[in-house]
Formats: sequence, structure tokens, C-alpha cells
Amino acid sequence: MEDETQENGMMGQFLDAMQQLHRLLRRQRFAEIEGVEPTRSQWLILRTLGRCESCSMGELAERLDVRASTMSQMIDRLELAGLVERRVDEADARSRSVSLTVSGCEALEAGRRAQENLLAASFAAFEAGEAEVLVRLLTRLAEVMKDAGSASNVPRR
Repeated sequence: MEDETQENGMMGQFLDAMQQLHRLLRRQRFAEIEGVEPTRSQWLILRTLGRCESCSMGELAERLDVRASTMSQMIDRLELAGLVERRVDEADARSRSVSLTVSGCEALEAGRRAQENLLAASFAAFEAGEAEVLVRLLTRLAEVMKDAGSASNVPRR
């Protein structure tokens, strides 16, 4: 019983720490950009588009593990904010691709810089090698959780 209580305490501490990190990174991400504050999902869309230049709605939905209708709503909001644009796909006129606008590229770069500055300053407080271990373990945890989630058929949002 004591082991279970300790494990629950550790899981609670982990969840609290992850939520706090998420809030701090989110706040820092757009602290320097007036009027731009995408949600976590919208930020993931911007980052994905920053890596692949242009994606179809279906590709974005699959990469972010959401329904196509949910992706369409998120893209609508980003388009209204002037951060992305939809275009007719050159390869298939029935399909539309999504890409970053100049404002979207600028917001993405500013957000990345702000987060990287915060992380660099924070990682500087670690002993040699600790940051690498942390990143490696969190990456592994994300992979394990993704595999566990797909194995249990967790529905998409």
C-alpha cells in the first residue's frame, strides 16, 4: 500500500510539473508578440507547417491526431488571425493545401526564439549531461505513451 501511495504521489508531482512547464512555455512563447496567442494545438499546427512548408488538411489532421473537422476549425481560426492561408493544391485541384503566411512565419520564429531562450537559461542550471538525460527520457516517455494510446484505441479529438 505504501508503494502505491508513493507511486501516486510521484505521478501527481510529475503531472503538476508538466502542467507548470506547459504554462510557462506557453506564456513565454508569445509574451513578446502583441495580439497573437494561439492555443497549444494551433501552435503545433504552426510548427508542423514550419517544418513541411505546405500540407493538406488531411495530412495535418493525421500528424496531429485529430479529426479532419477539428483541423478545419483550427485552420479557420489561424486563417482569420492571418497566420496561415489555404490554397488550391497544384497537384490536385479538388484538394486545398495550408501554408504559413509571412505573419505566421514571423510569429513562429519569435515564439521559438522566446521558448529557446527560456529553455537555454533554465538548462544552464543543470549539471553537465543532465539536460541530455532529461530530453532523452521525456522523448522515450512520449513514444511509450503514444504506443500505449494507439494500442488502447483512444479516440481522436
